[in-house]
Amino acid sequence: MSGTLSHLPSDIIRQLLIDLMLGTDGTLDDWPIYTTASPNTPSDVIILFQTEGKFQGRDMFSGAIQGHYGINIAVRGEDIETTGDKAQDIADAMDSTVDRDIVSMTSPINTYQIEAITRTSDPLHVGKEQPEGRWELFSINLIVAMYQAS
Repeated sequence: MSGTLSHLPSDIIRQLLIDLMLGTDGTLDDWPIYTTASPNTPSDVIILFQTEGKFQGRDMFSGAIQGHYGINIAVRGEDIETTGDKAQDIADAMDSTVDRDIVSMTSPINTYQIEAITRTSDPLHVGKEQPEGRWELFSINLIVAMYQAS
């Protein structure tokens, strides 16, 4: 958690998932990705939430707090198999393709370097989304080390 970020950690990871082609920005119905909101349509969506991070102390020279940001990725869909497969695809990508990736954001324009992403859970099937119970819901928890590069 060294330094401050101009964007929310969940928005940065959302853009990373879009860059990795695991979802879309919401203008298409092919697994749109949202932060902190669960829209009624379409059925197949990915929603990111910020969760508790992990603080690991201070840098002895700069005094900057070192740590990881907490992220929860919720994957919602109509059918358990397709939704579970999408959740596993995301988990696999977080395990294998993210290695010092650069994420570019707009409004304001900034870049972020992802130093590490550690999954703290497998994709967990948490049942049907309430209150209607129409959709299957999977959850993936991560901690992320990143900093603002520009």
